Amino acid sequence: MKTAGILGGLGPQSTALFYEEIIRLAQKRKKVEYPRMLINSMSIWDFSNSMNDKLDLFMLLSKEIERIQSEVDFLAIVCNTAHSIIDHLRLQAKVPLLAIQEEVVKKVCRDNRRKVGIIGTSITSNSQIYKKELERFGIKSWALPEEVLTTFNKLIFEEMLHGQSYDAMHQQMLEHTRLLIDQGCDGIILGCTELPLFIKQEEVSVPIYPSTQILAESVLEGCLEVDKQPYPIRAGRVVTRLKAAVKKQ
Repeated sequence: MKTAGILGGLGPQSTALFYEEIIRLAQKRKKVEYPRMLINSMSIWDFSNSMNDKLDLFMLLSKEIERIQSEVDFLAIVCNTAHSIIDHLRLQAKVPLLAIQEEVVKKVCRDNRRKVGIIGTSITSNSQIYKKELERFGIKSWALPEEVLTTFNKLIFEEMLHGQSYDAMHQQMLEHTRLLIDQGCDGIILGCTELPLFIKQEEVSVPIYPSTQILAESVLEGCLEVDKQPYPIRAGRVVTRLKAAVKKQ
């Protein structure tokens, strides 16, 4: 069994949800095996002070990765916002680092979604980590407008992380998912690891893709060395690539 290194605490509620999901998934297996994990629970307040400056954020996360990477076989970060600099962190890390957007989009591809809505913080939305990954497979996306994200960010960082406004977050999530469905989205990515705490699949008429649970599944598979299928390549994407190749010739 491999050992996973987890950067958590960003925030603590989603890290707790992530660990609970690891346990639930492990118990569903015929032979129950709990993975080995080393969780480095960071300060959410140090993180929130650094997240708007990419250099500060890189220095903070690199330092926390350094604390545990010699003890683990691979790494994962239970935070979508931190993935705005995932490429730089991968270059710095000495062990493989899972990318939450890649793991989520694998599921989206397998379900053959055509247009996916994205709910996340302003930093996650502006970094376009999900949009770019979806585009690799010819999948359209639609993110929430900036004016909507302003209220959403305030709820997350000023209230929810302090244990307040759970009812308000639930109401916001219902409104946001309806807005995305009205835009023609046939799936919705919960691109903030706290969001599964505030909405359930039965409340939404299209499939939702909770990044926290999907990352937990990938970490469990990585620890148990489960063979995973590669991304399904969408037929339309293949045709586009072939046409481009023919034109070059």
